[in-house]
Amino acid sequence: MPRMSILEGEEKCDFDSVPLFTSTERKRFFLTPPRVENLMASLRTPTNKMCFLLMLGYFKASSRFYRNPFNAADVQYVARKLGHFRGIIDEEPLDESTYRRNRKIILDDLGWQSFNDQSKSKMLERIQPRVRSQSRLKMRLARSIDA
Repeated sequence: MPRMSILEGEEKCDFDSVPLFTSTERKRFFLTPPRVENLMASLRTPTNKMCFLLMLGYFKASSRFYRNPFNAADVQYVARKLGHFRGIIDEEPLDESTYRRNRKIILDDLGWQSFNDQSKSKMLERIQPRVRSQSRLKMRLARSIDA
């Protein structure tokens, strides 16, 4: 049986893309209180610090992690905030180990857990009773994720 598609076309593209912030939202989501400064102190390069702060801001806004490409306005804002010029920042995608380390630090700091087999089982338990009725799939999926 083919997989059911819940999001199509532009909706899928929007879901997979980083959030678009206003200037006010950018200031809020890329805020660096002392605990965030302490977390960033362990990172060595300006690129890693920038990517960490971008990942953290996007996660706080959407509860999701994204790989490059980051939004250009966000990159410019974070670069200035950290005292760097955008041109000196390496804009290549993060290597896998750095991405995973940043992700783990962020999840631990915010008290979240990675989606794993145990999480998958819990989600399936919540979804299973609702499977028979296929109406409002997007709403059902969103409720299961939020629960």
